[in-house]
Amino acid sequence: MDWKDYKEIAVELHKRYPNETPIGMPEAELVKLVTSLPGFTGTKQPSEEIYTNFISKRWIIVRSGGSSWIGPEQLL
Repeated sequence: MDWKDYKEIAVELHKRYPNETPIGMPEAELVKLVTSLPGFTGTKQPSEEIYTNFISKRWIIVRSGGSSWIGPEQLL
């Protein structure tokens, strides 16, 4: 997984940290959780901050039980 795999990352974060919420989570904490995921091979920091936004928003949808696809064009 890399930063661009935000949908997969969000699902993995939800599985690994079911009691955590991305709402109000500092970006540094989100980066730490993402980079600690098994199978994550990306850089220690995303090349663009927008990837952490994608991950956070997708994680909120996963936590709420939503299955709607959300991509960059919907988040901008």
